[in-house]
Amino acid sequence: MNGLNKNTDWSVVFMGKVIDYTGLICNNWTVIRKVNKDESTKIKGTVWIVKCNKCGFEKEVSPKQIKKHFNKIICNKCGNRDLIGQIFGLWKIIGFSNKRNSRAKMWLCECQCEDKTIKEVREYSLLNGKSISCGCEKRKLKDDISGNRYGKLLVIKRIENHPTNGVQYYTRCDCGREKVISRTAIIYHGQTSCGICEKVEDLTGHIFNRLTVIKRIENKWDNACWLTQCICGNFVEVTTTYLKNGHTKSCGCLQREYALSFENMEGKVFGRWTIIKDYRDDNSLRHTIAECECGTIKEINITNLKSGDSTSCGCYRDEKTKQRCGRNHSGWNGTSELRKFLRDKIKNWKKKSLEHFNYKCVICDNSNSLRVHHLYPYYKLIKDTLNNLNLPIYNKIDEYTDEELNLIEDKFLELHYNYGFGVPITNELHNEFHKIYGRKDFTPENFQEFYYLKTGKDFNLELLKECD
Repeated sequence: MNGLNKNTDWSVVFMGKVIDYTGLICNNWTVIRKVNKDESTKIKGTVWIVKCNKCGFEKEVSPKQIKKHFNKIICNKCGNRDLIGQIFGLWKIIGFSNKRNSRAKMWLCECQCEDKTIKEVREYSLLNGKSISCGCEKRKLKDDISGNRYGKLLVIKRIENHPTNGVQYYTRCDCGREKVISRTAIIYHGQTSCGICEKVEDLTGHIFNRLTVIKRIENKWDNACWLTQCICGNFVEVTTTYLKNGHTKSCGCLQREYALSFENMEGKVFGRWTIIKDYRDDNSLRHTIAECECGTIKEINITNLKSGDSTSCGCYRDEKTKQRCGRNHSGWNGTSELRKFLRDKIKNWKKKSLEHFNYKCVICDNSNSLRVHHLYPYYKLIKDTLNNLNLPIYNKIDEYTDEELNLIEDKFLELHYNYGFGVPITNELHNEFHKIYGRKDFTPENFQEFYYLKTGKDFNLELLKECD
């Protein structure tokens, strides 16, 4: 019955007949096919796929849109507008661009200027007249001002546009300075000079040492320059900076006079130096040769001698260094060499001290960076050892015989084991203890006090029983 049955999709039935829209063409659209029921779509019910005849874009539509609004369906891609070949200002549209800028449709346009610039332009910019060319029209509106004069500025030529300042011109000021200035600064802001020459003070007639300023001349080294005359009659060109800071005082005659009339310093004494020869060579360079008290002869700068920066060849410094070594050093206690020798002999005592306290700090139970602390000053143990053996204190350990060193080692270890174990504490606590109580005159009672400050408990000295 006209192809109708229980499986008929009644949404496409019209006047008792099943309507197939496949192949239907209307203006800009062509119906391609009907969407199957198992395909996912954005529209509920029956869906047809239509294709834009201009750009090929495919779109889902309902049967109602085909029957009543097929002519009004707008393509999401090209908008069904065919602008190819149309002209907007100097733009001629040569094709459609697939590029999207903020969802705006873009057309590929060619400018009709000499450069034949090809560019992608938004559709609404073309339609509302916001874009009429590649920029050539704006450039024509700005007249070239090359050769014009504005106050002290002579515009020489136009240069490449600056990305932010726009049109740039190469200019020359009456002061001689050349500068690049924007057209906006000249035309709209009224700039009439380089901006520097107006700040330069007129020094004509001023006197600087031996120089008298005659007139202003063309700038040099990017600074205002003046023609000056020396009292000897010579002319010299000097910048404002060198005149004011005294860098240039004459045409050079002052330096030549100084070279010929310097004070001879031969025979004079500066610290340990005695000048034995003082002269100038053919190039007016001064040479001063001096002899130190130790016999060293050396050429030295006379300025360092006069200022006291150099008082000897280095022998004075070496003597002072030696005076601060050995017994003369502020930290000397008479056992420096022997201390290093005996430090390696108590490694076994340190190991037993750590084992006795299970390799933990007695204050914080930390097992990292441990130091074995002596309850009695280390250097006093060394002095007690030497006093018990009736041996003197020598500067160098080589002055002791091998037999004496063996006796010192045995006695030193005996005192350590008689005093008992050392106390393991962390390196940080060890440094803090010595910072408070010093390193020479501390006592076991000082450690008890330090232990109480850190833990709030009393330290039992009986824990440090005699080592086996």
